[in-house]
Amino acid sequence: MPIKDLESSIETPLEVTISMRGGALSGRVADAARKPAVGARVVLVPEAARRSRGDLYRNTTADDSGAYELRGIPPGDYKLFAWERIEDGAWQDPEFIKLYEDRGVRVRIAEDGRQSANVTLIPAWN
Repeated sequence: MPIKDLESSIETPLEVTISMRGGALSGRVADAARKPAVGARVVLVPEAARRSRGDLYRNTTADDSGAYELRGIPPGDYKLFAWERIEDGAWQDPEFIKLYEDRGVRVRIAEDGRQSANVTLIPAWN
């Protein structure tokens, strides 16, 4: 298959990072009373421009002390959320995330970087 030249009228630079050295993120989840949110679903959602990329999402469950850890995260900007109860995969629905966008904690993951971020639990609404 022949290679074609790509043309664009947009003059925005394109940044591409290819690496096997993902970053890591750890921290704690607490409820509104600052008590550990045991069993909370912790979700890392890519920035809005990259939300169509399912491979960039990460999730885990907080342990008995409210602690969590995510590894192998591709470099980039993300938002961190923690829900008391959420349907699996709901965080990949753009309309759902819009409802909670202001509750997320901004996080920047660097290649081989280790970040720490605490997040407040989003309680179940029913």
